[in-house]
Amino acid sequence: MKARWRIGDGTRVRVMHDPWLRMSQSNGVQSPQRQEVFNLRVSGLMVQGKRRWDEAKIHHLFSNGVAASILAVPLLLDDKDDRVIWSEDLHGNCSVRSGYKLAVQEQINWDRSYVTGDWNSLWKAHVPPKVRNLMEDL
Repeated sequence: MKARWRIGDGTRVRVMHDPWLRMSQSNGVQSPQRQEVFNLRVSGLMVQGKRRWDEAKIHHLFSNGVAASILAVPLLLDDKDDRVIWSEDLHGNCSVRSGYKLAVQEQINWDRSYVTGDWNSLWKAHVPPKVRNLMEDL
């Protein structure tokens, strides 16, 4: 997913269900986690009434790696509400340019996974069709 939440007050973002982490591959907290975090909002990981992380609570609920990813998320004073941003742009804005760059990168990754081989020789081989089908899977 290329969109994620930018944390404001944390009331709209669910810890386990929404993409909001910056350092994670999926932008979300991975399972398994303690049962008590499954219905928790990000605001529940902050010090009540203040715009800062409750580090003791985070370290109690999560492994060191997940805790580090959570604590790396900045809590900006000027953002009052949580909002969805585009991960592929430095400023969180979705543009034709950033979409094009993503499409080109995805194409490059797809091309790398392309299987090369001498397909013409395979189809010209004098073998029964079921053997040819087995050879395709190799």
